[in-house]
Formats: sequence, structure tokens, C-alpha cells
Amino acid sequence: SQIGPAAVPELIRTLERQNKDVEELGKNFIVGAIEAKAADTLGWICDKSAYEPMARMLQKFVKEGDNPIGTAKTAFAIARLQDNRAVAIIARFVEDEEDPTVRQHYTLALNILGDRAATNALFKAVRKPDVDKYKKEGAVEMELNILRESRNDVARAIARLGTGKDLPDWQKMAAGE
Repeated sequence: SQIGPAAVPELIRTLERQNKDVEELGKNFIVGAIEAKAADTLGWICDKSAYEPMARMLQKFVKEGDNPIGTAKTAFAIARLQDNRAVAIIARFVEDEEDPTVRQHYTLALNILGDRAATNALFKAVRKPDVDKYKKEGAVEMELNILRESRNDVARAIARLGTGKDLPDWQKMAAGE
């Protein structure tokens, strides 16, 4: 019944899965749908008071590892708040993420934040996923293309955020080292 900043407390409760009415309505939704919509809405409202709860939930989603939709949407939404504290959190996660959709959202979030400090993490992340490993495991060409594209997203973020000091690392990356 509220919109804009007045809705933030209720949206945070929803993100944290504490809104009983929404839980009842969404009991048959796919995992992460409720959290994703709440995070997305919080991101569009851009109320900085949502940062701490969103950061906590992002860390929880990553730790539990079973909510890629909530993880991806929360990472992207938290970047819209333009709070550079998110850079360290998202940069840490982008390095290890194998899921190409979640990686894409992390990469986009770092791009939105625009903090050049993320380039070190992105240089580590561009090596993942190991496309050759997936190929040996029987991934089909369409799956391999999705994995390659997620690496390209990371390379584009490096190109945007990098500086002259990153040129040697860029050259190593381009050479496949």
C-alpha cells in the first residue's frame, strides 16, 4: 500500500523472507523469485538505507549457494544504490562464480559502481569458467557459447574500468595466459 521510500522497510522484510503475506502468496514461486523482486524494487527506489540489509542478504545467498536468482538480482540492485562498500563484496564473489548468469550480474554491478579497484578481481574472474573443462565434461556448443560470453562480459568490464597500469595484465589476458 506504499510506494517509494516509504515502502523500503516492507520490501526489506520481504527480501529477508519475513513478510508472511508475501510468503503465502509466493509459496509456489520458483526459488529466489520473491527475493529477486524485492531486491530489484529496492534497487530502483535507490534508498541508501537498504544497503546493509541487501549486503547481508547477498552474502547469505552466496554462502548458501542455492538461490542464483536472488543472488544475481540482489548484486545488480545493490549497485544501483551507488554505495561503493558494495565493490569489495561483489568483487570477492565475481572471482569465484561459475554460474554465467550470476557472473554477468556481478560484472554489470561492478560496471555500474564504476570503481577501478574492482579490476584486480575482474582479472582473476576472466579466467573462469574453464570452458575447456566444460567441453571435456560434455557441454554442448550452446552452453560453451554462454560460458564464453560471460568471460567476454568480464573483459568488457575490465576495458571500461582499467587504466594504463592494467595494460600488462590486459596483454596477458589477451594472450590467454
